[in-house]
Amino acid sequence: ELLREDEIRAYVAARFPAGASSALQHDLTALLRGRTEGNPLFMVNVVDHLLAAGLLTVDEGTWQLAQSVEDLTDDMPEGVQQLIERHIAALPSDRQHLLEVASVAGAEFVAASVASAVDGDPEEVEDAFEALAAQGQFIVEAGLVDWPDGTLSGRYRFHHALYQHVLYRRIAAARRVRLHRAIGAREIVAWGARANEHAAELAMHFERGRELERALEYHEIAGQNARRQHATHEAVAHLRRAIALLDELPMLDDRPARELALQTPLAALLMAAETYASPNVRDAYERARTLCLETSATAEFSQVLRGLSSHHQVRAELALACERGEEMLRLVETSNDVVTQVQADYGHGTNLFHVGDLVGARHLLERALTHYDPRQHRDHILIYGGYDPYVGSALWLGWTLGILGFPDQGMDWSQKGIAMAEKLGEPFSWAFANYAGAITYQVRGEWAEARALANRALELAQRDGFPQIEANATMHGGWCRVMQGDVEEGSRLVHEGAAALAAAGALLVRPSHLMMMAVCNAIGGERDAAMALIDEGIAEVDRTGERVHAATLRMMKGRLLSGRGARKADHAQATTCLEDALAIARSQHAAAFELRAATNLAQVWRATERVDEAKALLGPLVAAIAEGHDLPDNRAARELLDALGTDGAKGGAKSGAKTGAKSKTKPKKPAPRKPEARTSRK
Repeated sequence: ELLREDEIRAYVAARFPAGASSALQHDLTALLRGRTEGNPLFMVNVVDHLLAAGLLTVDEGTWQLAQSVEDLTDDMPEGVQQLIERHIAALPSDRQHLLEVASVAGAEFVAASVASAVDGDPEEVEDAFEALAAQGQFIVEAGLVDWPDGTLSGRYRFHHALYQHVLYRRIAAARRVRLHRAIGAREIVAWGARANEHAAELAMHFERGRELERALEYHEIAGQNARRQHATHEAVAHLRRAIALLDELPMLDDRPARELALQTPLAALLMAAETYASPNVRDAYERARTLCLETSATAEFSQVLRGLSSHHQVRAELALACERGEEMLRLVETSNDVVTQVQADYGHGTNLFHVGDLVGARHLLERALTHYDPRQHRDHILIYGGYDPYVGSALWLGWTLGILGFPDQGMDWSQKGIAMAEKLGEPFSWAFANYAGAITYQVRGEWAEARALANRALELAQRDGFPQIEANATMHGGWCRVMQGDVEEGSRLVHEGAAALAAAGALLVRPSHLMMMAVCNAIGGERDAAMALIDEGIAEVDRTGERVHAATLRMMKGRLLSGRGARKADHAQATTCLEDALAIARSQHAAAFELRAATNLAQVWRATERVDEAKALLGPLVAAIAEGHDLPDNRAARELLDALGTDGAKGGAKSGAKTGAKSKTKPKKPAPRKPEARTSRK
């Protein structure tokens, strides 16, 4: 019995349990399915052959294919080929000839196409294929085809892809070219106005038939078809083939414009198929940028700027990301193009979030959501790629509002983003929404809900081949495990996900990754290792400018310094770290981080007999809590304030006034916030 795709994937995972990335597992599963259709004997032979021939190798514990999947399609295990050759040789020569031509037509073929290619009588060819199908060894019936030109003919498919492959290799190269041309020409006539629906097959026939301009045309159409069907990897393959064909057709008059129309969507698709940080993404967008300047193309230029901004952002090259984001905002200032405006606001809004301009981020993300029109969803995905901007803006806004002190509003936007992703059904946005929603729950300290979403994101990313989301979901699922008490396995997953992102060059949020790993070390009693990771995270913030993490890193350093067994000098350094965190949070209007820093600082002050100052710092902030009163951070601040009040009621023995201690920080009562008010951009 033939194995299903999920069973093939399970076999690959079991055969290579360590060191096989999701991208390799995806490619190897696709190769085995395409070559063997799940025949267990052939499948195992193909894997054994790849290993024996050095086409599947391991380097420092990481498995990799020596060639692309496309380049391996002609490779064949010798034993399997000899077995199939013996079966073919047992057939009459005329049947062998028909099966050879059928192998040119495809894994599935129409008898009328073969009859046309051999210039034979259609009924006789049909009878021959019926007889072969009745034997059940090489081909099976696959129904009828009713072509728009009136032809009614039987459809058949090869019982195994390897049968087709062996038969195809028996044909001389020149004869293959003639047969591909003949079959392609017949099927264009047969399908008529619906020929574009079969562009992938026609592209294959004309490319192998060396009619390169027609092959280019149909690869372009096939790429567009695959994009519309969210078949990311298939679309990438067609667009890459089309660009390669352009290199063989240098004299085309419209070559620069044709290439620009291919490079721009290819770059957007590669963000999902590989990672946003992939050098291939950068190269495709930079090539498209050059072509935009060469052809004076303005519409594509905004797409290129948006893509480059995302690429540089994920690589934590935030100065470049902001430059491109601001350039795109200037480009659309006088435009009435809502799609472009939404993308500009969404893209640069996320840049501002990461550099710590939370007020500016909120303004742009809210504006993007205000102008978003769900009827233009397909335009966003096809033109710009990446996540749907409503989904992305809603989830980034959810994080922003949570940090600004409005966790309930933030959760509401997060839920809206997840619901929109599910409604749209676009795989990349759906996988991202689950991963991003997990972070929203994490920030709130709701670990069970966060873990469930992270696990769902991981399943979706592995199923559809999205390595960046897979690595993030792995890491955050592990972090949830750590917070739920499963420290050993959780720590392993955190390190695994962080390492995969770093290896891909996806260094955005790296300071947060370092902080997670530091916590894992601290829980395991490795205080010095934890401190080294925190210092590395602070240095990374200074290097990249990703200041949204600046306060939390200093908070964690303060907590490590003031932990059990801390010396007097450590308490002094902890106080400095926490005061710095408090000042950074205030400068960013990050009310959630301000409250957290103040709570940690008040705990240190309480331990060093500065109770009155601790109460003066914490009291106004607790009073100003607008939402999420039962969330862990808010509850901890309130409980500490109550405890400080009890300390003070015992006679003020621990008060700063009695000891004469002075605070470096002069707490000011924050201005009251209106939960529903929209904060304008500075």
